[in-house]
Amino acid sequence: MTDQEILNRLAFIKYLYTIGLSQARQTEQNAFVSILSFHDAIDWFMNLACLKMGIDEKSKKDRLPTKKQFIYLMDYFDIIPNLSMRHGVDKINSRRTGLKHHFQIPAKIEVSECETIATLFFEENTKLIFNIVFDSISILDTINNELIREPLKNAVLLIKQNKFEDAAYEIAKSFSELFLIDSHPRTKQPLIKGEIQYGDQMIPNSSFYESSEINSFKRTVQSLIRKYDRNFRIVSETTQVLALGFDYRKYNKVKPLIPSVFKQYDGTYQFGRIHDSSLLTPENLNFAIDYILECSMKLQE
Repeated sequence: MTDQEILNRLAFIKYLYTIGLSQARQTEQNAFVSILSFHDAIDWFMNLACLKMGIDEKSKKDRLPTKKQFIYLMDYFDIIPNLSMRHGVDKINSRRTGLKHHFQIPAKIEVSECETIATLFFEENTKLIFNIVFDSISILDTINNELIREPLKNAVLLIKQNKFEDAAYEIAKSFSELFLIDSHPRTKQPLIKGEIQYGDQMIPNSSFYESSEINSFKRTVQSLIRKYDRNFRIVSETTQVLALGFDYRKYNKVKPLIPSVFKQYDGTYQFGRIHDSSLLTPENLNFAIDYILECSMKLQE
């Protein structure tokens, strides 16, 4: 396994972990689901650690103090004895067992404790096993499409430099690329082009009215057509979002943050203006990045 393959898998593990973080910060009625995500992320990490160390399935069982038919999460602390946070991970494992098999809903304080344990586990053991700082792993590496991935990486750097407007333009590039996907990676069937487009822009060429002397009528008709055109474009955008399975409420939160963008035939981008710079906070911009990541993962399913 190459270093890049390991990094890609660590990026996906971190993606599972960040899903858990998001779930853990919801209301108490929903936050407990995060324990399942933390458990899965840690379990994936254990398997990747074994691959990194060249420990195959037979070797795993040979390293256990007693013979077992199946390998469970806590067994990995015997397989790789130098792993840290054994006691803490045991708490996550026990709460996951209670939740999944006995429907025992943990309290919010227990969920918060699991979040802390998972964070410490990854921070300590990623450095220990892979010699990589966990915070340095970019979950954006899970995005296969370079035209979506690279502008988001640029945006992350720009946000750290407090260049929020520049970050918004980079995010806008990625956002537009989501809707320029020609086909599903597996089925090769059209997703957008030819299936859910609503035709060309309805605004007539200005020469249509050049010979007319009724200027007021011209302005009225043009205004009416522009309104219809704008409404059809909104319907088209909405249909695209829903057809691709994207979260429409999140889409409506992201849309006002970024300028409109048009990708030209030479591959360059033409941007509209940013409507409200006060909305360009690190929190909002990171929300937009997370949403595009979420949408990208759906396209890769």
